[in-house]
Amino acid sequence: MAKDTDCGVCFVRSASCAAYGISENLCGVCEGADWQHCANEGGWCTCKGRVRFGEGSNWADESNSQGQMFCTSTKFDKDPSVGKAKTCQCAHGFKLSNSMGLKFKCKSFDDNNHGAGSFQARNVCLLAKYGNLYVNEEKKCADQGGSCVCDGNVRFGADGSWSPPVRIHGEAIACKAGSDFRDPAPSKAKVCMCSSAEYPDYPTAESFAEPASSKAPKSLHYYGNCNDKNSKDFKEEQNCCLNSRLFPAGKDWTKLESSGNTCQGDEDKDDMWGSLSCYGMSNIDRSKAPPPPPPPPPPPPAKKDSFPPATAMLFKDNDPGCVFEGDVCVCVCVCVNTHTYVSSIDMYHNDVVKESAQNL
Repeated sequence: MAKDTDCGVCFVRSASCAAYGISENLCGVCEGADWQHCANEGGWCTCKGRVRFGEGSNWADESNSQGQMFCTSTKFDKDPSVGKAKTCQCAHGFKLSNSMGLKFKCKSFDDNNHGAGSFQARNVCLLAKYGNLYVNEEKKCADQGGSCVCDGNVRFGADGSWSPPVRIHGEAIACKAGSDFRDPAPSKAKVCMCSSAEYPDYPTAESFAEPASSKAPKSLHYYGNCNDKNSKDFKEEQNCCLNSRLFPAGKDWTKLESSGNTCQGDEDKDDMWGSLSCYGMSNIDRSKAPPPPPPPPPPPPAKKDSFPPATAMLFKDNDPGCVFEGDVCVCVCVCVNTHTYVSSIDMYHNDVVKESAQNL
């Protein structure tokens, strides 16, 4: 829902964003970046993310798929087009939009180098999807004064006060304020928390941003106009410029002092982003083949001494000498079975098969 914030009117944790698992919605509303066909009605949709069901402009409310979903109205809230052929579509990525501008902590994003292929757009996708200081299955690895062994990111603190995370590779780190951690909460008992060093999914280079409405005011922004041609400043700016590289998990954006056009920060104001399309983080999973249809049931076993169907067992197929009325042959036919069946058919139909068994 929208509410007034220090940064102006902002959409905060809207239901549309919760459906896409967005941790920080950057003052935007959420939808699928674009929709791709994944199944016809009655088939299997292979998709990890949001799925919709319908046709044309008529669609049921989106549903969430963990990998595969049967494309039928029973998996959605309604049949949006009764009597018409429908399909299922998978949301290829997600899109954040706000015509008055996307922001995080009152700063917008640099209007340079935000097209497809930029690190800047991909970094903001990570921020939107996973939130600041992302932690994946974070677990306590030590109490204050102990030793934490972790292959990932370790942070030190308590409650809402934490030091910047430190990346370690399976070795031990002292869980105390000192050379590795500052003391984020003096006089409080603290712990060390270990989390995965990687995001579950990274946005692909097709991710991009687009400018906001011309009515949106210019805004102070994070520094993103760097490394356009792998410049000599790359190593110096890789920790402060949004367009230098993909930030690692655990990057604390609230500590990113760079703004405007420098790592040191200035007050340059630019046009804001009105939308951000992120791909590679909620896509059609084509590595999973849909399950094969179940095999047809086997035919029931034939009963012993049962009377065989006349057309299937007694007479040659398409014999020009035979004319049938129902199951009864009323003319001379060439029999392919024994005279026992001919006698039986006489008895069964109480009709005339003019040839006796002796004449066959």
